[in-house]
Amino acid sequence: MKLEEDVVDAIESGQMIQAMKLLREYKNINLKEARLIVNTYVREKNIQSSPAELPGRAGLIGLLLLLAITGYLAFGLGAG
Repeated sequence: MKLEEDVVDAIESGQMIQAMKLLREYKNINLKEARLIVNTYVREKNIQSSPAELPGRAGLIGLLLLLAITGYLAFGLGAG
């Protein structure tokens, strides 16, 4: 899969979360798919990354919770 240059730059500079955000924006995919693409790229290119840079289950739950709250505040409060 061909990745955009700024996505590759983010991965190679260790900014995995930023790379996932960019992928989601460019390809209109969910977080799980973006993480899979980033992890696959890292594995194929043998890029070393620290475990703290790749969000674990708790990090993903926190991110999803933040997105849910932001969505509620942005769209839920204005609907009523």
